[in-house]
Amino acid sequence: MPKGKTYKREVAFLLLVWLGYLTETKEPELVEILAFPIFTFAALAFGLQWYAPNGRVFGGKSSESSDRR
Repeated sequence: MPKGKTYKREVAFLLLVWLGYLTETKEPELVEILAFPIFTFAALAFGLQWYAPNGRVFGGKSSESSDRR
């Protein structure tokens, strides 16, 4: 089954750029509220790609049987 592109890293990058814009133009309270969710999403988007580049984080075994006779 072919997998499509999820664009999670691109979205994370855009959110970080948007947070930088908010830091320069808006009040600090808003930046404090949005910083944690944005950084968490970015860390997961980039970190999971580094940890499992093929997209299989939790799938340890394939669907084929390992008992080959």
